[in-house]
Amino acid sequence: MRAGCSRAVAGAGRACLLGGVVLALVACASPGSIPLDLRYTLTTPTNRVSDLPGVLAMEQVFDARRDKGQIGMALNRPVIPTEPVDRKVSAAVWDHFEQAGYRVIQLSRGGSFDEAKARQARALLGGSIENFWVEATASGLKVNTQARVRLRLVLADARTRETVWQGAVEGQYGSEEFRYGGFNEAVLRQDLARALSSTVDNILANVALREKLATLLRP
Repeated sequence: MRAGCSRAVAGAGRACLLGGVVLALVACASPGSIPLDLRYTLTTPTNRVSDLPGVLAMEQVFDARRDKGQIGMALNRPVIPTEPVDRKVSAAVWDHFEQAGYRVIQLSRGGSFDEAKARQARALLGGSIENFWVEATASGLKVNTQARVRLRLVLADARTRETVWQGAVEGQYGSEEFRYGGFNEAVLRQDLARALSSTVDNILANVALREKLATLLRP
C-alpha cells in the first residue's frame, strides 16, 4: 500500500538525525563499554543476477531499534558502535545490489530525499533495521559469540509509490574460542560482519522479491 512506502521514505530522514546522537554516546561511553567499529565483508562473491535496464532507487534504511547507542553485550560489558548503524547497513545493501548487476541510485544521504532522482527510477527500495546485535558469553575457558541482524524491507513502484512487496530478511553467525587471559574484540567485529553479510545475501535469495524487481525494471 502507499502508506508502507511513505513510512520507509520518512524513516531515512529520521535515521540521519540520529547519527549525531550515536556518536555522542560513543564519546561519553563508560570505561567498561566496548567501542566497536563496524565492518562489512562479503563472505561469498555476489552473483550477478540482473541485467535489467530499469533504475532501482534505494533509500538509507531507518534504524528502528529502541537503543540505537548499543549493538551488543560482551561478558557483561555493553558494546557500542563508533558510527551510525544505519549508514553501515545501507552501504552494505547498496553495494550488494550494485554487484548483482542492478542499476542503483541512492536517494537519501545527509537526511534529504532526492525527489528528482526518484522520478528517474522504476523501483524504490527502503526499509528499517529491526535487530543488530552481538552477544558474547563465557562458558568455562571458552567464549561463545552470537550475532544477529534483521531488516524489514519495502519495495514500491517508483512511479505510483504503491508497495508491491514487503518482508523481513535476517542472518546470524556464531563462534566459539578459548580465553587466554582476555577477550578478543576482533571476534565481535568479525561475527557481526558475517551476520550482516548473511542478511544481505538473503535479500536477493528471496525469489518473490526478485520477481517483483524484474517486473518493475524490465523494458
